[in-house]
Amino acid sequence: MRYNSPLEEHKFIKLVKSFGYTVASSSKHHKIVDENDVLLMVFAISHSGKGKREVKPVYINQFLSKIKE
Repeated sequence: MRYNSPLEEHKFIKLVKSFGYTVASSSKHHKIVDENDVLLMVFAISHSGKGKREVKPVYINQFLSKIKE
């Protein structure tokens, strides 16, 4: 499944947790780590003018492709 539109931050975090990973904050962005605190990837959250915090489709698709590896 490929995403073409952004996903709200809390929905993306729920998706990540469903695969057994955790979202943690880093200095500028956020990172996805496994249970041993091994880094899977780094992603950014965009802030729209309406105050929504969303994850862009490129990061969602990148995450899904990395877990398939």
